[in-house]
This record gives sequence, C-alpha cells and structure tokens, in this order.
Amino acid sequence: MNRRRHAGILLTVTTIVATAACTDRTPENTPVSSRPAREKPVQTRTVADATTQADNSVNQVAAALGNRLDGWKTTTVPCSGTTGTDRPDRAWQLQGAANIAVDAGDQLSALQRLTHDWQQRGWQITDQQTFADDTRGTVSALDPATGTSVTVTTTKDLGRVAVVLASTCYLPAPGEDPANR
Repeated sequence: MNRRRHAGILLTVTTIVATAACTDRTPENTPVSSRPAREKPVQTRTVADATTQADNSVNQVAAALGNRLDGWKTTTVPCSGTTGTDRPDRAWQLQGAANIAVDAGDQLSALQRLTHDWQQRGWQITDQQTFADDTRGTVSALDPATGTSVTVTTTKDLGRVAVVLASTCYLPAPGEDPANR
C-alpha cells in the first residue's frame, strides 16, 4: 500500500512538472494580469532642468510652511525597471532632501496648510497620516504635471519637518550620464 501511494505521488508530480515544462510561457500566452509591465516611456531631460524643477517644488513647500529650506541636497540615481533592476535605457531620477524649521505646536497645522496649498496647485495627495501621539504626522503628494512626488514628515524632536523629493524618471540628455553607468 505504501509503494502504491508513493507511485501515485510520483506520477502526479511528474505530470505537473512535465506540463509546466511544456507550457508556452511567452507573454502573448500569459494572462494580462501576470504579464510583466512594460517600461514607461520617459522624456529626455538635463540634470540642470530637473534640479530647477525640484528647487521650485521644495521652495513652494518652504513658502507654504513659512520658513526656509535647511540643507537642501539633490542626487541622481538610476531608475529601476519593472524587474527591479536598473533600466537598460539608462533612465535616471533626481532625489532630494532637506529640513524646514517648524515650531513644535505648529507641526500638524503646518502639514494641513501644505496639503491645502498642494490641492490648490492641482497636486494629488497620495498619503496623509497623523501619528499616534497626535503631535506628529506626514503628508505626501504627486504633481501630475511633472511626476514629482514630495513627502513631508514631522521629526521626532518636533523642531522641524523633513522634506523628501523624487522626480519622475528621465532619459539622459546628450553628454550626460546621471544614472552613473
């Protein structure tokens, strides 16, 4: 009985493996929901143009919060493709971070002012949270016109907010290699 059971299991496993090995797995024969997404087409942009756009976006954040940026720095990084590896077209994105001083008692109302400002500019609010202590929070938004996303989060010490920006992906301009390859 034990041999018969093992033989049945072996036959079942062999059938499954043989069927899987012989199945045509080309994208045309896979369900649409399980096909890998195609890389989104991106426009060519110079690092200088992307940096100017990023500077404008974060300066609008600073204005809405009523203070200046502190420590604004940007860097370029390769964009990841649909498989999680660097895109073969050398696409890149600009990322930046800064802090803005905001009084401890004004942190949540500052985030609310920023949310209102973004909505007035046509940005889409993608995340908005108040943390458990009801004194801190975060808000994220996407500028649909440029593909730029910005997240502003209160810091634990309640003395400032952290601003993080990420541009959409761009192709490198001639003579530039912002993906550093």
